[in-house]
Amino acid sequence: MICFAGAEEALYLAMNVLLDAGDHAVVVTPNYQAAETVPMALCEVTGVALDPDRNWALDLDEVAASLRPNTRVVSVNFPNNPDSVAQFRLRGSVGA
Repeated sequence: MICFAGAEEALYLAMNVLLDAGDHAVVVTPNYQAAETVPMALCEVTGVALDPDRNWALDLDEVAASLRPNTRVVSVNFPNNPDSVAQFRLRGSVGA
């Protein structure tokens, strides 16, 4: 068991274990800042923005289009979004 004083330390450890130079991460935004800035210090990052015009729904087609062969992390952080709701609607589908 590993205990952390807060989210920053946990995100730092997780991202440093999962990501290396040459890797890629997809990060849904807006998010907890370290969920984006820590991967950006380690590798290439593609942001997928929640759109207020779609009621902040996550577009899975946009997430799928952001994936690359070297994608190692897809970071989705809820309820740290503008409406502070943990539930969200998914649009699109991601195949295996």
